[in-house]
Amino acid sequence: MHISPLNPRVQPPVRNAIIVSLLMILPCIAFSQTRYVETQLSFLPTDINNSGQVIGYNGTGSSGSSTSYIWSNGITTSLGNGVVTSINDNGIVAGIKDDTPTYWQNANSTSVGTAGSYSSVLINNSGTLAVNTSSGSYLQNIYSNSVVNLSSANFVDTVAYVTALNANGQYAGVQLHADSGTTIDGVFYAASRHAEGFMSQWLALGGVPGQGFVPTAMNGSGIAVGYGNDFFRSGWIFDGLSSTSLGEGNTPWDINDAGTIVGGGFKNFYATGGTANAFIVEDNLYYDLNSLIDQRDPGLGHVYSAFAVNDSGLIIGYDTANSSGVLLTPITAIPEPATYAAICGLATMGFALIRRRRVVV
Repeated sequence: MHISPLNPRVQPPVRNAIIVSLLMILPCIAFSQTRYVETQLSFLPTDINNSGQVIGYNGTGSSGSSTSYIWSNGITTSLGNGVVTSINDNGIVAGIKDDTPTYWQNANSTSVGTAGSYSSVLINNSGTLAVNTSSGSYLQNIYSNSVVNLSSANFVDTVAYVTALNANGQYAGVQLHADSGTTIDGVFYAASRHAEGFMSQWLALGGVPGQGFVPTAMNGSGIAVGYGNDFFRSGWIFDGLSSTSLGEGNTPWDINDAGTIVGGGFKNFYATGGTANAFIVEDNLYYDLNSLIDQRDPGLGHVYSAFAVNDSGLIIGYDTANSSGVLLTPITAIPEPATYAAICGLATMGFALIRRRRVVV
């Protein structure tokens, strides 16, 4: 009688040996760094949400002389005049229209303030807007219409500006002297500390000593990135307790919930002949994004800066060729060649073990 190698009287020890070997090798499997496909956008992008919707504008940057757009699944839709600066995961867009804080839902706009001098509006998933005016910032919820003024008398000769807002109600920004506009420092706010008194809620961020710190983004874990007010706008990461340098000349513009950081910088400015490069920091490793693009759009050339990254790893940025916006879509990572060799070796070993265990009666 011939006993098949799949017979349970013979196979479990062999099968178990192979399974154990697989479990031992899987943690060692190395994948190549994520690669990207490049897509040209017809506008300058400013933000991307976790559904892959991209917003941006064309024009001078003034809300009265610019046209805003939203891109979704390859289709670009005009939102009319205005400058859009933020989009949440519900697809609600925030920005400035006719010099007034505004949000767009299903391409319909709603004003939430009076005309004045505004620099930007951010929105999170709970519908909270962070509105920056010439005299400071305030928070306003589009559902409850509740307003919290951040430029109160408690600041004592300072003005607060919110530059980063996350989904959990945490935000970061800068404090300026109200009279001179001199940056004091980057500041961090946790909504859960609201009852402790306003000044105690702001925690000084690290950065370049004596030159301040400007936060640019904050992820859902409350980790902020930003730059120092030095000549090269050197980048920093702040985790709520301490700051870590990203090196001279690297300005980070966003960080996602996985801790991936994107930005633009002059790290190799002199080595590249004065060319700025979009970069990504992933697993604590720095990469020039241009070196990771496998499929170039024929209308594009060099990605100068990356502005935002969502939790799926999609990146938006700016390309110097034709002054175009760009979307970078990740390609599924593939194993390194050495990993293929290890897998083939394991398969050969398993096949040899199976042949040795065959029993013929």
